[in-house]
Amino acid sequence: MCIIFDRHSGIIIAVADVFLRPHRHRFCIRHIIANLKKRYSVKDLDKMVWRCASAETVAHYDHAIQNLEEACPGARAELTEDMSPDQWALAYDGNMSFGKLTTNFSESMNSLLKRARDAHLRTVVEDARHLYVVPYGDGIFQADEHKVVMVDTPLLYDQDSHRSEAIWHGEDLGCLECTEHFQTLRHWPVDEWMLPYIEAAGFSALYRVQWLRLDKPLITALVERWRSKTNTFYLANGEMTITLEDVAVLLGLRVDGDAVTGSTRGDWMELARVLLGVELPLGSFQGGRLSLSWIRGRFSFCSDDATELVIQQYARVYLLHLVGATIFSDGSARGVHMAYLTLFEDFEAAGRYNWGAATLSSSTGRSLRRVAWELLALLDASPLCRTPLICFEIVELHVPDRVMLQFGLEQVTPPEDVEHVTRISRKGRAGEDWALYRRDYIARWEARAESVITGSRAHTPRYAPSDYMRWYLGAT
Repeated sequence: MCIIFDRHSGIIIAVADVFLRPHRHRFCIRHIIANLKKRYSVKDLDKMVWRCASAETVAHYDHAIQNLEEACPGARAELTEDMSPDQWALAYDGNMSFGKLTTNFSESMNSLLKRARDAHLRTVVEDARHLYVVPYGDGIFQADEHKVVMVDTPLLYDQDSHRSEAIWHGEDLGCLECTEHFQTLRHWPVDEWMLPYIEAAGFSALYRVQWLRLDKPLITALVERWRSKTNTFYLANGEMTITLEDVAVLLGLRVDGDAVTGSTRGDWMELARVLLGVELPLGSFQGGRLSLSWIRGRFSFCSDDATELVIQQYARVYLLHLVGATIFSDGSARGVHMAYLTLFEDFEAAGRYNWGAATLSSSTGRSLRRVAWELLALLDASPLCRTPLICFEIVELHVPDRVMLQFGLEQVTPPEDVEHVTRISRKGRAGEDWALYRRDYIARWEARAESVITGSRAHTPRYAPSDYMRWYLGAT
């Protein structure tokens, strides 16, 4: 909605009191150009001012305003000193106008209302209604009758089977049921003798997370906007995803280091005897998965006179339970795979694993996040790498180039072709050596420093540029 004469004090007060944000005071570009041409007789002045106003990036604006400075210093001074660029220049409007400049549209209607100017007020109102209101209402009626069909696009593939398809057709699916095991950690206090081993393994921050409240409506809304082809959420203002940066900041896990992988084949009974010092009873594990409830019942208390060997065994099983109840929880509540126990044989070696990437690959599409805008200084370059994320058989792509705004960088249009990763299951492959099977992706992870995403700092870090939004809205 545009209100003319918005510099009138009464209208300014009314807008401020009545209209919710975002309302903005903007100058009409055509009026600006007309006023400048009255004062300066400079060739192509209107075109130069228009280039300044329509520049979509600050760099283009700076170039255009410099050209204006050279041709007409007075005009440049009026535009930048008497007025603020965010009131007339597209590059500084925070995407409020979404690619459209503010012009005095009402004056283009003057010729249509000439006949009614000298008529009775009722005639003026009726003419205006028939010229503008009636066609507008007819358009709304026709739009309501029009059926919009969602079709597959290069990004919205398999739309027919997506959860959003049912919602599009008016079906209320309700909130998703969510499962979490964080609360079980509150019943397992950590003994101070175990802390050095937990810290050495890289979990000194995660074990302190004792409670997590699940916002089911929010999770459901995010799931409805999740697209597995790109591993991103499709939101109104662009794509967003869970990044390595988020995992590092929120969970305190390492996002650089060796890939979490290996074989899922082993003698689990013997492994438990060696690393945990216990005989696993029948029924405590199935399919290589050890029951979380059995772990808590057997190991939740460590005596004060325990030897160093026993303390290490308790620390290992606590770490196994910790990852099974949190970062590698699959919602089944059955247990945690014993393959993870092999990674805790040596605590120092465990601390060199990239637990953050494993967390993100195994839980992509299930976790919640927040955007960490200005924390890159705390991290290494890994969060900005376009690289595979690996957790045994699971491989998912980390795609920071699609969500550059989350790192405070200017968002560019990403490639049309999205790399496909074949998702496979452990079913029927209990003896697979995943380090060998996924060796090509592991090699890419080890060479991640060669795929760091770079870009210029975003001038408006919460808004994508209009050229990207045009592509995004057309593709989704």
